[in-house]
Amino acid sequence: MIDSAVPNPAATKFTPPTLSESNPAEPTPGPGARLLLVRHGVTPWNLEGRYTSTSDVPLHESARATLEPTAANLATRGIDRVWTSPMARAVETAAVLRELGALDSATEATADEDLRELDFGAFEGRSRAEMLGGPLADSYRHWMSVHDDFPSPPGGEEWTSAAARASRVLARAATAGGTTLVVSHGYLLRILVVVAVPGLPVNAIRTMPLANGSVTELEHEGNGSWRLLAHNEDGVFADGGVPAQQLHS
Repeated sequence: MIDSAVPNPAATKFTPPTLSESNPAEPTPGPGARLLLVRHGVTPWNLEGRYTSTSDVPLHESARATLEPTAANLATRGIDRVWTSPMARAVETAAVLRELGALDSATEATADEDLRELDFGAFEGRSRAEMLGGPLADSYRHWMSVHDDFPSPPGGEEWTSAAARASRVLARAATAGGTTLVVSHGYLLRILVVVAVPGLPVNAIRTMPLANGSVTELEHEGNGSWRLLAHNEDGVFADGGVPAQQLHS
């Protein structure tokens, strides 16, 4: 569920509130903070191209095999902690990665409500074809065609609400220091990267490729921002990475 167009550098950049704005006692970042962001493994709805946010869809039987390269990528990273979305597909992904040797047996995974997916509202559970052929066609075309902002789906969540959640995750990771593995969802993780990395436009939420099981790495720079070290390593595009021109037809 991504758009493969190149982000527009002139598009608006989200500026999250600083820690000091929300908490006068700003915490001191821990040493060498890194984030390893993993999109959950393949689900049946991914294979059917269905938008999935609030529906608690489990992993597909093929997910374990496709997560093997991800586990190999993570196995030598010295992961200090694991935070997951509370949804089954993220929790199960963390469990599979542990079984495949990516995590030390003593490294527990903690579910974090801030890592839930952006709520897709009326688009939930529907495929592109269903929306383009039904009463949601105009709303869906509008949602996919706006590239200088990111409108909310009908009845769905404003992306700035998810960005506030992402900001809290980033602040906690910076304070904790060390290496934090985050297992979450496609849109939420792209929003997190847009919030973290200076200069990325809002429309990167739509255009940034992010495969199921992929690994994206961020390093904290000590000034409230993060540096992108690696993006979209490993993983599979369960929906084929449908290009923008097809989405707009």
